[in-house]
Amino acid sequence: MPITSEQRTLLSTAFRPHAPIEEPSSFIGRESELERVRDAITSPGLHVVVYGERGCGKTSLANVATSAVPRLQVFCEENATFATLLRDAALKYQALHPSEVVFDAISDSIRTRGVTLPASALTGNMFLQLLAPGQALCIVFDELDRVQDRGLIASLAELAKNAATYHQNLTLVMVGASETADGLLAGHLSNFRNLRQVPLNRMSPVELGGILSRGEGVLGISFGAAVKTEMIVMSDHMPYYLHLLATNAAKSAMNRDASQVSPQDLRAGAQAAAADVDHTLRETYEFATASEKGSHIYRRLVWAMASMDSVVCNVGSINELANQIAVAEGDRDVTPQALGAAIRRLTSDDKRAIVAQVLAGNYKFKHPLMKGFVRLARHSQ
Repeated sequence: MPITSEQRTLLSTAFRPHAPIEEPSSFIGRESELERVRDAITSPGLHVVVYGERGCGKTSLANVATSAVPRLQVFCEENATFATLLRDAALKYQALHPSEVVFDAISDSIRTRGVTLPASALTGNMFLQLLAPGQALCIVFDELDRVQDRGLIASLAELAKNAATYHQNLTLVMVGASETADGLLAGHLSNFRNLRQVPLNRMSPVELGGILSRGEGVLGISFGAAVKTEMIVMSDHMPYYLHLLATNAAKSAMNRDASQVSPQDLRAGAQAAAADVDHTLRETYEFATASEKGSHIYRRLVWAMASMDSVVCNVGSINELANQIAVAEGDRDVTPQALGAAIRRLTSDDKRAIVAQVLAGNYKFKHPLMKGFVRLARHSQ
């Protein structure tokens, strides 16, 4: 039977696949990373960069780590400039202090403590003038990797340097998808004199199990040990995929009015989760695995890569696993030459470059979320 509105509310409390976590009580794991960010906030002049793959929970970490202090959250759009980021931050600061800071929409200006500043043409030093002296404040610049204007990062570095001198209680928390802090900061890492780097890697099985255990308590249902293990493997250790899969598998069990998630619920949950993932991932997968001659070679290679734990996959191991899949499906194995040609084609534009060559004979999925999607897609078929 359809789940009730109350059950839907419980589901959104138990798991958050589509929105960052805000409440510390809902956040599981990442204890050392949380402590590093919180410690930086209380250290005058120190700023933070949180980086890692998409789907690892960077925004949730930043939300929870800064929840106990006054903060401004600024989303970085692709066309953002330093001036537009400062304007967004200034208007959010004004909303927090409406009696001390006044915004005049007609003149597009901000007044505070006898000073009038141009809201759309703020410099870093002007912005610092808006802030009340001696008051702690965090500014979270989220999805910094989206910004096309790389010169913006240099301006942020200058703001951080000046804040260390003139407003030591201001903490900038910069968040974005990147393999390194310097990659996120567009090569300006050395310009940030006081910066704490907090890399966010994929979650451990213990942390992921903790997310499921908390969800069980909220929903009053059980996933069972075997189902939990399978879910953790399918999620590719990404909290995003685990939240998405858990939501849909639990929903399937609740539709049956069952108190335990069965393997059948997990299959239904995987189907729903795969359909709910960003359409670009689905399209790329479908283009990559399609064959003009009806061959399954591309699908088997992609499945083989997705079944491996390592991010970078050796071509020999890929070929071996692809042929194991072929035999399990009642087909013949394929020569290394044919497999090699097929995997090289998976790096081409006509296969949406689903795979990238890292070193000679070594490949990885180009999109960090692709492996988890492929695991969902395979499980749901």
